[in-house]
Amino acid sequence: MTYQTNNIPTQVLIAQAPTTVGVSTVYTVPLKSRTLLQQIDVVNTGSATATFDIYLVTQNGTAGTSNALFYQQSLLPKQNLQWQGQQVLDSQQTIQINGSTTGITMTMSGATYGYY
Repeated sequence: MTYQTNNIPTQVLIAQAPTTVGVSTVYTVPLKSRTLLQQIDVVNTGSATATFDIYLVTQNGTAGTSNALFYQQSLLPKQNLQWQGQQVLDSQQTIQINGSTTGITMTMSGATYGYY
């Protein structure tokens, strides 16, 4: 597939959300766009150790171990984790999260690129 960029990359706050017990979608790449996920900050605001998952799911896909960026990652109370890297998500891909409790908050940032 050939992509022609029709704009300058725009830095964006991709998502900021607490985890839920059960997988939930926190971001969907817009149509005719790509998203570059560059940073994730995770903090356990609770008083007990908690685990979380982050999935990069293809369009019409299902979250699972085959598309996990983090899987059953453990965080102690008041602990935080920062990830920096580059993951390219195509149009209509989703970022989905899951937690063992609601005490984990995630903030994700990166850039979006339009194409035609």
